[in-house]
Amino acid sequence: MNENAPVADDIEDIYGLSPMQVGMLLQTLLAPSSGAFFEQQVMTLDPATSVPAFARAWEGLMAHTPVLRTSFHWEDLERPVQVVHRTAPLPLELLDWSDADPAQAELRLAGHLLAERTRGFRLDRAPLFRLSLIRVGPEAKIWFAWHFHHILLDGWSGQMLMQELAERYAAHVRGKLPRIAARRPYSDYIDWLGRQEPDALESFWRGRLGGISGPTPFGIGETPRCRAGQMPMNGVATFVIPPAEVTELRDFIRSQRLTMNTLVQGAWAILLARYSGEAEVLFGTVVSGRPPDLEGISSMLGLFINILPTRISTPAERQVASWLGELQARQMETVPFQHLSMQQIRQWSGLSPDTDPFETVLIFENFPVSAVTGQTDAAGEPLYVGRTNVPLTVLVAPGDEMRIKLLYDDIRFSAPAINRAVRHLRNLMLAIARTPGARLGSLEMLDDAERRRIVHAWNDTAAPGYDGIPLMARLAMQAAKTPESLAFCEGGVQRSFAEVDRHSSRLADALARQGVVPGGVVAVSLPPSVDAVECFLAILKARAVYLPLDPAYPQDRLLYMIDDAQPDFLIAEDGFLPGALEGRRSDPRGLAAARHAAPLPKRARGGRGRRRGARQPLGGLWRPLQRLAGR
Repeated sequence: MNENAPVADDIEDIYGLSPMQVGMLLQTLLAPSSGAFFEQQVMTLDPATSVPAFARAWEGLMAHTPVLRTSFHWEDLERPVQVVHRTAPLPLELLDWSDADPAQAELRLAGHLLAERTRGFRLDRAPLFRLSLIRVGPEAKIWFAWHFHHILLDGWSGQMLMQELAERYAAHVRGKLPRIAARRPYSDYIDWLGRQEPDALESFWRGRLGGISGPTPFGIGETPRCRAGQMPMNGVATFVIPPAEVTELRDFIRSQRLTMNTLVQGAWAILLARYSGEAEVLFGTVVSGRPPDLEGISSMLGLFINILPTRISTPAERQVASWLGELQARQMETVPFQHLSMQQIRQWSGLSPDTDPFETVLIFENFPVSAVTGQTDAAGEPLYVGRTNVPLTVLVAPGDEMRIKLLYDDIRFSAPAINRAVRHLRNLMLAIARTPGARLGSLEMLDDAERRRIVHAWNDTAAPGYDGIPLMARLAMQAAKTPESLAFCEGGVQRSFAEVDRHSSRLADALARQGVVPGGVVAVSLPPSVDAVECFLAILKARAVYLPLDPAYPQDRLLYMIDDAQPDFLIAEDGFLPGALEGRRSDPRGLAAARHAAPLPKRARGGRGRRRGARQPLGGLWRPLQRLAGR
């Protein structure tokens, strides 16, 4: 018997989950301490706020809103369910930081938010939210922190909840009973989902998703590693497009009968195509998910949003305005089919069950602004801290000025790279608005300063550059000049220049004895290490082509790389061999590189939308190495 099962007398209602709720439940159970889907809002309230009236307003809100009394249950059940409890305690915490100066208070707030996020929620225990009222500084201002799990509410619902809270609080302060209009319960939406035709949904999305090989990589970050149980994606970058530029964008979409959402999606697709090198891109788009044919849907509270797969082709020769018009029409076709699950996306696209369809998700926020007076942080703007389980989430909030916020995995992406990407997104939107007749391939992504740096500063031929001495000859010269100087230090392993030169030469000879010829392709699957560097140098000394295979890549992508490059040899280490190559092993040090026992299956190379590999002359490595050395 499940000891966390709700008591029968306390059950008001039981019903199933929406597709998005199912996905969030699964991700939370797989990584309970990841912090994904833990949402936080911080608001600054009037110092005269009545705490008793505030508490009564929340109690009334809980009584009136079933989702605030909901828990989730899955153990010993064929399908998970959500249970609405008749009652649930108000989780309100009062904190007094009146002795803290402003700097100390900000630090305490950051620590408090982190502690709450680390604490998380037990999804089988209601309520799945907590409240903190914090009295701060000698002026006794009040911070209100609201922590909740995203499985309860989406942004639209959260804003309406805050509006109702403000109405209830104002009534209690005046000593009156709040008059709140009735809302349809979330269970009505779940019932609506159950009445939809599954065959039509499958037919539509199979047509949209057929032929997908995997998620489109963002292309500027490090290869993802296993991070189970870690706190992911702590990076935040914010960019503001000023009112004058927003006016340009609005004038453009009005003249073309487009929406701002379409413009943003189009610009993001172009950016992703250029960053990834793939002409056809796939990313996630968050939609409101509120079916227009369900009466009262606009005022219902719960989780209605969903992440849809957005597949866009970006042919360089297409004219911008007409391309955006077609993009908007295709997006409108998805409206009746927005209620699919992540499992269905994988199944109908042919992706493996463990492959995430998206590396990036775009959210265009169009929900109403909260009416809560003073809903700001200490800096004077709304503070919203939420986490998803994808490496990069882009939130766009339109208004007189457009705010773009990027939530990113700060282990995978660097802050300068993310800040540069958001500037590129802004530049592309303005380029589209200013040159609607241009071709996609001609849209300018760089600003003047970046263009001068790339075109002029980085191509300054008067600066010392490649002098014609081969890279391997330069290594030999350095080894002769300073043989005992430290060349590499990694994980406690050190190599001098003489040792690196000697080891890589020995390995190059071993490769030649195994049959590696100049121009042959050698695939390598080794963990980051000094050995991996020496292996790379050995392949260059053998005048062969180096093909890195990272096990973290999706299996479909690895197979494509192998089939496209047709490597002759593989150097791999046990425990670091891609699943696509299981059964083909070699000595971990590469001293006995093994020829594949059987030829790999052939297929057409360089298909549409595929990024092709390019052979890099050794001389081309010299200037990047100089720049790295200069850092």
